[in-house]
Parts: sequence; structure tokens; C-alpha cells
Amino acid sequence: MEIIVAVVSAAAAVAASVISIISVSYAHKAVRAAQLQQLFQGFNLASSTTLEHPDLLRDVHGLDNELDQDEARRIAYLSVLLDAFQHYYGHEYRGNFNKMANDMIARPTFLNRILAVPANAPRWDAAKKIYYGDFDAAFISAIDRLLQHEQGA
Repeated sequence: MEIIVAVVSAAAAVAASVISIISVSYAHKAVRAAQLQQLFQGFNLASSTTLEHPDLLRDVHGLDNELDQDEARRIAYLSVLLDAFQHYYGHEYRGNFNKMANDMIARPTFLNRILAVPANAPRWDAAKKIYYGDFDAAFISAIDRLLQHEQGA
């Protein structure tokens, strides 16, 4: 009888441990999601501010001073659009931006039309330098491919 009680107690302890591990995992995911949401809210605020004050691209991000205020605003606007596409299609394609580019080459979207505008090629080059990093390498590669496809390069 004591053995049965010990086995049942051990099984209950194991089950409680598993439940605790699962709870910690869910809590960690919730904290991570909240941190990401706060980060992206900061990016959204910065994007809105940059659209209103494109000189921040020069002062904070190091955009070439030879570009005028209107061109700086266009670069900021293109970046805001691309960020929205990156978030949406990152979710839609589960981060597989290569597949996204393949699909968009086969079936053009609004993004293709934006990238087909010749003036957006140098804007994309500027945006890549000031907004995107190694973390975004797959997205950068996909946009580069789409831009080359749309511009016939």
C-alpha cells in the first residue's frame, strides 16, 4: 500500500512539474509578445515622427545631407510601407520571404507596383542602409529580387 501511495505521489509530482514547465513556457511567450509589441509601437511612433520631420533621417540615421527634405520624406514613407509589408507577409509566409518573392513574381501585388516605380530603387537603397539590418536579411533579399524583376534589371 505504501508503494502505491509513493508511486501515485511521484506521478502527481511529475504531472505538477510538467504543468509548471508548460505554464512557464506560456508566460515566457506572453512576455516576449508584449516586449515585441512595445518595440513595434516604438517603431510606429518613430515612423510617424520621421514622416513629419524627415530631417531626423539625416540627424539620427545618417541619411546623405545632399538629399532634400521631400526626398527624405519619400524614403521614410517607402520604409513605412515596406515595414507593413514585412510584418504582414512575414506572418503570412511564416518568415519565408523567398517564397513570398516567388509568389509575387508569379502573381504581382500592390508591392510589385510600388517597386516598379524607377525612383523607388535609390530610395530602397537608402532605406536599406538606414533602416534594415542582418535580422532582416531574408526580407532584404526578397525585396531586392522583386525590385530587379519589376525594374527589368
